[in-house]
Amino acid sequence: MVNKGLLDSGATHPLRAKRKGERLHHLPKVKVTLAGDKEIYMALTPTGVIVGEEGTEPIVPMGLLTAVLGKLELVVEAGCPMVSQAAKAVKVVKSLKTGEDSEVAWLKRLVDEHPALQGIPEEVKRSLVEKPAPNILPLGNRRRRKLWRTKGMMIHAFLGKNEGYTLGRAFHEVGGDRRLMHEFDITHGTPEADLSPEGEAYPLLLRAALDGLVKGWIAGPPCRTRSVLRHLEVPGEAMPRPLRSWNGGEFGIEGLSNFEKEQVTLDDTLLMRFLVLYIVSETVRRAAGLVTNHFDPGAACLT
Repeated sequence: MVNKGLLDSGATHPLRAKRKGERLHHLPKVKVTLAGDKEIYMALTPTGVIVGEEGTEPIVPMGLLTAVLGKLELVVEAGCPMVSQAAKAVKVVKSLKTGEDSEVAWLKRLVDEHPALQGIPEEVKRSLVEKPAPNILPLGNRRRRKLWRTKGMMIHAFLGKNEGYTLGRAFHEVGGDRRLMHEFDITHGTPEADLSPEGEAYPLLLRAALDGLVKGWIAGPPCRTRSVLRHLEVPGEAMPRPLRSWNGGEFGIEGLSNFEKEQVTLDDTLLMRFLVLYIVSETVRRAAGLVTNHFDPGAACLT
């Protein structure tokens, strides 16, 4: 059976059915207007897809799909235009492979339109669009790259110093193949370990994401400007002051010094770059039918 989705000229977001056993309680709820102006609340995934009940017929926004893919292959069932899921996946992947310029244009549109990236400062948003690297050669030797292409890879960003009881070590001890995990941090002292605009990690990881190689993303972004310790008072200690607040100060409060503003902007850039990498990776893998329910590096399993 070939899965199909309804092509809707009035839809603003894609809609899919809830998967068996899928948990939605952690996802934000958004108000959705149905036919007849009925309004209900439904879960919204990080990639901008609305999730309906099990058995819900998929809905694909015509404007979004045609803008990305151009001419579509349709069938009409019961008077409704339907697009094949398989055909859509092939065209999405092909649209990203037509050249570097199209990749940059697609990435720019994703950054401009994705709901998870709305409201962030323009300075940060501009840093999210960068030309992907032509390959991932600097990320690993030939054997590791071959392994990544056959079994996939896991990214562990903001590792800190590569010493002590690291995640990679724990991963190995439970039976995982440590070669499948790529860990990096600016403290490692190489350009490909730096996710900031001055480093080379972002374009390299964009290539890995666009090639559908990454099956898992793990990160604990820098907390220096977000630490809860900035909001605590310790008698006799001169604690660093808060740089952020809720209700309008999430990207920095008023009255910051130039140095503090630079810290806040860089921390936001690092966090949002990692979020974009995840969104790109999941979007490409779902379009290509590569998403599975687990990452199997041996004995370890991530859902």
